[in-house]
Amino acid sequence: MAVKTLFFIGTFGSLGAICRYGVSFILPASQFPLTTLIINLIGAFGLGLALSFFQSPSPFVIGITVGFFGSFTTFSTFSIDTLRLLQNGLNGPAIFYIGASVIGGLLLGLLGLKTGAFLNHL
Repeated sequence: MAVKTLFFIGTFGSLGAICRYGVSFILPASQFPLTTLIINLIGAFGLGLALSFFQSPSPFVIGITVGFFGSFTTFSTFSIDTLRLLQNGLNGPAIFYIGASVIGGLLLGLLGLKTGAFLNHL
């Protein structure tokens, strides 16, 4: 992997993480995860826009897509991957991917919470 590509991923990744953190100051806090929802929706739109606008995977484009949107949200990648499966007529794998991602993510998130709580009590 080229150093230039890594530079762009790191630079844009930092900006994406800062933007994600900054959005939490703009939106009001509530019991509903509005901030995360909006970040995920913006990320899905932004990644789709970037992938369709930039036609070649240059280090700059990889920096934006992998770096910025990768640190801003991973939901954007999930959305685009699912859409690509559906666009290619792979409905079964798309449904499996959605289910495995959502249910698996929830189960592993729960497992992580329980494991962390257990380790804190050792």
